[in-house]
Amino acid sequence: MDRFVGQCSAQLSAAHAPGHSSCLHCAKELPETARENPSTPPIEFGASHNAALIYPALTMIDIVPVQEHLGASFHACLSEITAERTFLAHFEAPPLEQLLGFVRANASNDANQFFAVDGTTVVGWADIVPGWAPAVAHTGAVSMGVRQAWRRQGVGERLLQACLDKALVKGLLRIQLEARADNHGAIGLYERLGFRQEALKRRAMRFGSTEFDVVQMSLYLDEPPPPLR
Repeated sequence: MDRFVGQCSAQLSAAHAPGHSSCLHCAKELPETARENPSTPPIEFGASHNAALIYPALTMIDIVPVQEHLGASFHACLSEITAERTFLAHFEAPPLEQLLGFVRANASNDANQFFAVDGTTVVGWADIVPGWAPAVAHTGAVSMGVRQAWRRQGVGERLLQACLDKALVKGLLRIQLEARADNHGAIGLYERLGFRQEALKRRAMRFGSTEFDVVQMSLYLDEPPPPLR
C-alpha cells in the first residue's frame, strides 16, 4: 500500500494542466472572491522555508493529519481520482479493507500523511513515504491527489506544504517526486515550493496507445533551492 500511494504522487500531480487541474498538485488559482478583492491580505501557511501563500476563502477546507475514522472517505476520494485514468499509474483504488488497514497503521504510527477535509468528506490527500533502507532513510517520496471539484483552489499546495513541514521535523532531507512532462501546472506548483527537475524518463507512462515522458524532481530541505533555469 505504501508503494501504491507513493506512486500516485507524480501522476496525480499531472491533473493541473489547464482545463484539467491535477489531482495532486493544483496549479494555484485565486478564488473568485480574491480576484474581486485583490487587496485581500494573504495568509502564510506552513513553517518551512517554502511556506505557501493562501487566501482566507480557501481556509474552509481543513488540512488534518491522517485519522482512522476518515478511512472510508479517503477510499472514495482515491477511487474517484484513479477512475479518471488520466494521470495515475493505477486505474482503481485498492480494496476498502486493505486501504482501511493502511490508514489505521499510518494513524497509529504518526505517518507523514494529511487529508484535506470539507466537512466530513476527504477531498484530497498527500503523504511523504520515507526510504525503506538505511542508506535512503533520509529521503521521501511524495504522493498526493485532489478530487476534481476541489482542484485549482490551492488545496494541493496546502497539503504538500503540510507534508514538507512534517518531513523536516522527522529529519528527512531529500524529497522526490515524478510528474508527467506535459503537466505544466503541476510542475509549476512543485517549482514554487522549491522542487527542481533532475531527469527526464522517456516514454515512462502509457495510456492506451499514447506514451508520455515523466520528469523526476527533488527538493532538499536543508538548503535553499537553486534558481530556476
